Formats: sequence, C-alpha cells, structure tokens
Amino acid sequence: MSVMFGTTVNLLLSDTLGTGTLGVSRTPRVPYNKNITKGNQMTNSPLFVAISFGPNGNEFWNQITYHSTQRAAERWGLEQMPIAGVFGYVVIESGKDSWRVVDEIGAPNVSITQVSSFFSVQPAPRLQLV
Repeated sequence: MSVMFGTTVNLLLSDTLGTGTLGVSRTPRVPYNKNITKGNQMTNSPLFVAISFGPNGNEFWNQITYHSTQRAAERWGLEQMPIAGVFGYVVIESGKDSWRVVDEIGAPNVSITQVSSFFSVQPAPRLQLV
C-alpha cells in the first residue's frame, strides 16, 4: 500500500502511558521519502508530516497527513483548527536519519514520539511518587 501526499491516515494509539504496549490501527508505513519528484528532477527531500490531535479519554486521537512541503503541511494544520474537538496540530520534518518539529499550535504539555515509522502526539506523562 502506498500513500500519496495529502493523504489522511487515522492513527489510534492505546495504552501509551504505562504498560509499554502500543496498539496501532491498520495504517500504512510511510518512511523517509527518498525520491520526491520535482518536475523532471528527483531530489532527496524531507517528508513533512502534519498531525492534528484531540481528546480521546486519557489519550489523544491523531490524524496524520503527509506533505511534500512545509507550507502545505502548515496550511492543512491551520484548516483543522476550527473543527470541534481539535486541540492543535504539529508539523514534523522527517529526514533520513532524524526528525524535528518545525511548527506547532496546540495544548501545552504534549509528548511527540516516534515508534518505527509512526509519529504520535499524546499528553505528556505525569510524574508519580513511588
């Protein structure tokens, strides 16, 4: 299964705050895109991942889209903000060996993680006295 730019992928994560098990819905894996076509020229461009998130019990639901430019990802995130239940969005630049957050709007105290090729935005873990 391949994912085209601008395609929306819904990701539901369960039990990310404790037991170490991670349940991921049937979602296509989209690793670093080595060959984004620009005209007739192939480039090693980064992949921009936009994630909107909102409440789902003690977790957040995540809606993920993939874009070839940072501007397209930011525009998609801003279009999600007026929708009821959306807390915010994050735009991540995903390179071959690294990733970084390039834009974000939303609730404070969130945790952005990467497991395999999947990104997740969840509430930040709270410290507990033992």
